[in-house]
Order: sequence, then C-alpha cells, then structure tokens
Amino acid sequence: MKSKYFLVVLFFLFFSILAYSQQTAITQDGRNVLLKDDGTWEYIESKSQKGYKIFEIGTIAKISNLHFCVNSVRWSKGDELSLPKSDHIFLIIDCTINNLDDKSIMISSMMMFKLNDEEGYSQDHNWFVDTKGQLDGELSPGQKMRGEIAFEVEKNQTAWEFIFKPDLINPGQIIYSIENK
Repeated sequence: MKSKYFLVVLFFLFFSILAYSQQTAITQDGRNVLLKDDGTWEYIESKSQKGYKIFEIGTIAKISNLHFCVNSVRWSKGDELSLPKSDHIFLIIDCTINNLDDKSIMISSMMMFKLNDEEGYSQDHNWFVDTKGQLDGELSPGQKMRGEIAFEVEKNQTAWEFIFKPDLINPGQIIYSIENK
C-alpha cells in the first residue's frame, strides 16, 4: 500500500515540476511570454501566416541559449559509395550552432534535425553521403560547431521545411524554408 501511495505522489510531483518549469502567458498587448523556472521570462517568437516563424537561409535564429544558422544548401547526385534512388537527389544542408550557455549541450543530428517536404512528409537522413563535418557531439559553453546534414529527397519536390529542435522534451523549434529554384 505504501509503495502505491509513494508512486502516485512521485507521479504527481514529476508532472508538477514539468508543468512549472515551462509556463507561458499572454501580456496585455497580446504577446506570448515564456516563463522560466528561474524566475526570468522571454518573448516567444512572433508568428507568421502559418502559425510559426520561418527563417531564410543565412539568417541566425536564437532558441534557448543557442544561435543556429543554415549557412547554405547544395545538391549532390552521390558518389561511388552512396547513390540516391533514380528519382531522388541528395540535399545537403550546411549549419552552424553556437552555444551561448554556461553549460555544455549534446547535439545529435539524428534526434534534433528533420526535413519535411511540401506535403509534410519527413525525408530520410543519409549518413553515407560525403559531407563536411558533422553536427554530433558535445558543444561546450561558448563553442561553435559547424557541419552538414544530408537528406535524400525526390527530384520533383521544390520546397522543404528544415527543422532544428534542440530540446526533445520542451516545446520550441527553429524552422528554415529551403527551396530548389
């Protein structure tokens, strides 16, 4: 009986702390504010027509204590080690992450990055394409990391949303618009 009571209390305590750590509020002028567990707050990014802000290539975006930028994109038909399907091509995205925090953060390209096509379908990462650097590992305070991520996409697609979500538990992500012009 005591163990059930303990588990129930532990369950409610966990979700209370989780709810307390990330609360939002709306100011009198209608702006959204994120209230942090340390007593500070910050405005949540303005919304676009789609309901969220879209960044263009080359624009530095801030999320949590990170600066993130999609520097450029390039296309590849592959090489002798990695060839795309006949109706596909590799989209290679060059990114930079700066850690502005006083704590280290772990970066995982598999867990934190996603590419969606025009219809919202996620695209497959390709780990065998020849890329410069990689976006994986520990990022120390004040440190910068730059690398490329490759995705296999259909040739007939013309637009994608590239999504960076550094915190897998709490809300918040950065979205870049990528077009094949």
